Amino acid sequence: MPKTKMPKPAARVYRAASYARLSVDDESYGTSGSVLNQHAMIRDFADANGGLSIVAEYSDDGFSGSTFENRPGWGSLLADVEAGKIDCIVVKDLSRLGRNYLDVSRYLDQVFPALGVRVVAITDGYDSAAEKTPADALMLPVKNLFNDMYCRDASAKTKASLSAKRRRGEFVGAFAPYGYAKGSGPDRGRLVIDPEPAGVVRGIFDARIGGMSAAGIAAMLNEDLVPSPYEYFAAKGAARSANFCKGERTAWDARTVLRILSNETYAGTLVQGKTCKPDFRRKVVLPVDESEWDRSPGAHEAIVDPATFGLVRKLARRDMRLSPGAKRSLPLSGFLFCADCGATMARHASRCSSGKRFYYSCETHRKNRAECGMHKVWEDELSAAVMRAVHGHALAAVDGDGAVRGAEAYRHDRRAELACRLESVEGRIEHSGDLRLRMYSDYAAGVIDKAQYAELVRAVDARLQELKGEKAGIERESAQLDDVRAETWEQTLARYRDAEGLERVMVVELIDRVLVGEGGDIEVVFRFGDPVAACASKQEGVA
Repeated sequence: MPKTKMPKPAARVYRAASYARLSVDDESYGTSGSVLNQHAMIRDFADANGGLSIVAEYSDDGFSGSTFENRPGWGSLLADVEAGKIDCIVVKDLSRLGRNYLDVSRYLDQVFPALGVRVVAITDGYDSAAEKTPADALMLPVKNLFNDMYCRDASAKTKASLSAKRRRGEFVGAFAPYGYAKGSGPDRGRLVIDPEPAGVVRGIFDARIGGMSAAGIAAMLNEDLVPSPYEYFAAKGAARSANFCKGERTAWDARTVLRILSNETYAGTLVQGKTCKPDFRRKVVLPVDESEWDRSPGAHEAIVDPATFGLVRKLARRDMRLSPGAKRSLPLSGFLFCADCGATMARHASRCSSGKRFYYSCETHRKNRAECGMHKVWEDELSAAVMRAVHGHALAAVDGDGAVRGAEAYRHDRRAELACRLESVEGRIEHSGDLRLRMYSDYAAGVIDKAQYAELVRAVDARLQELKGEKAGIERESAQLDDVRAETWEQTLARYRDAEGLERVMVVELIDRVLVGEGGDIEVVFRFGDPVAACASKQEGVA
């Protein structure tokens, strides 16, 4: 009986996916063609080699190969693989899959074999379905390792470039802050004022100095239908994440207002490098110590002058809670303190024949009468005393040139004093660092044991933190000395020389604190401090 010939099984045809990826770094280094060219190469390869049917194309244009996270094209490809729609992936080379050799190896050695998915890398000559020689088994990890090294090198070069730009005062952020736009042409790398939102920012600072809370400012802006930062950027086609939505609007809220009030950018100082990515492979972002931030004063035009920004920053550290239903702070809110214990003075109402009369008393006394006296002072008498002090300092400072010269001399002497203190603190910081190294050497040499070393390190680190805090305080005070020019002091005092009543703006601009003694004595401490006081004393002596 003749033998029956069995037909040869038809060659398998893979349902193949074309995957292309291009990052900015790849393009700058000239190692990758465009996404379109990658897909064209893959189609040509499939046509020239049987068994591959390109059923879908996936792309990630402008995505780094350091991680597989947050790649939309790769995510869609994996979803279709898991759904059984794809059983082969074709790429130009293995670096298109990724440049993290550990992740790429995991996909090639574990994930795709388990799913029965073939992987082809054209220019690398890699085909997971082909038989592997010992040399092939060795070369694949080497190729992946080289791709990882390339990505590491590119990341280091990018970081170095951005760091150099930050040190030069160039803006390197993806988006300009609200109130600014990224400059072009001669202003490339700088922030330029965007007039419309810049006006809103100035209004926010003015309202804060005028006594409004952050929540009150947000409510005012919403009532006036001022577009929130999110709405403003969305209208320009550059939408960003929103804080919250209120009805059909993405409204202003207190957090947004507070972020604007605390952002030094609006005072002309560019602050960058607040966060870092310790590992180029991951999206994890960590905060950077404030002492290591890149600060560039005067990097761009300020929306609010440094003096105004300094005032608002000081106000942020004061207790200025509003009474229920009040829209603005009282003139002395956050500025009134007990002269003996330093506690805030609380406002109370007292009934009298003419209605209500308000007075202030020590908060410590209210909580525990044994700890401090009442220090009661009537509001109208307090306001009158503060106004007399303002008029006296204004007349003394404005009527003679001595005030300006005194202010200039005080600022000069204080700067010199702070410079000496800063040099001393920096020397102690350096010494502490050296001491830490010597302690480690002693520990390594067996001079001290592990427990002793750990205790000493804790003590030195605690001291280092104190010194760094002291250094930051000195630097802040030095910057504040330049916030207001002597001429501005004179002009500010001149505005209130003939003022008839106590106003919030007046208090914020002129006064640091008001102290109330037990016997009703009132001491007004002015922001301008010693130079104006000295001038006032001089004027009184002449009189």
